[in-house]
Amino acid sequence: MKKFALLLSLFLCLPLAQGFGQLGVPGSDKTQTFTISANVLSALTITKNSDLLFGGVYQGTTQHILPNGTPSYAAGSTQAAASLQIGGAGGREVIMQFTGHTTLVNGTENLAVSYTSTDAVFVEGTAGPAGGATWDPTTATHTDNLDASGVATVYLGGTVIPGSSLATGTYSATATLTVGYTGN
Repeated sequence: MKKFALLLSLFLCLPLAQGFGQLGVPGSDKTQTFTISANVLSALTITKNSDLLFGGVYQGTTQHILPNGTPSYAAGSTQAAASLQIGGAGGREVIMQFTGHTTLVNGTENLAVSYTSTDAVFVEGTAGPAGGATWDPTTATHTDNLDASGVATVYLGGTVIPGSSLATGTYSATATLTVGYTGN
């Protein structure tokens, strides 16, 4: 019986307790509205326009391809700087980095590719590399802005020096350009 009386008194007091600490009590509630928003940006894209092609190179002779595609010497085959177009949200800052671009392989033989501080070039838009921002693609990332329409072009030149006893044949590598928004 005591348990019943206790439960009954709790049941009768429940409506009184519900009035304390509750929203909806006339005159005590205050409100403020606020905005929730998201600015959805275009996904980044990268399109390869051309590969970095040294062409035929001679044992013991340096071959340097400038970012504009000009070689140290004509090699009787296609020679070109790499050119990659980036697309994204207009005027947004991006950061980029090359990987897998320092060693060309032919079986068990390796041919090193070296770069200078002017061998990678970033250009807002689609213009050629003249006047673009340069960086050394082996030691640093590069941060820059896409143009107002959301386009930029990256050019990559480089140097190979095949040793005088390096095995003949085709040397290649698969390089990667990674690009991401910085949030700025």
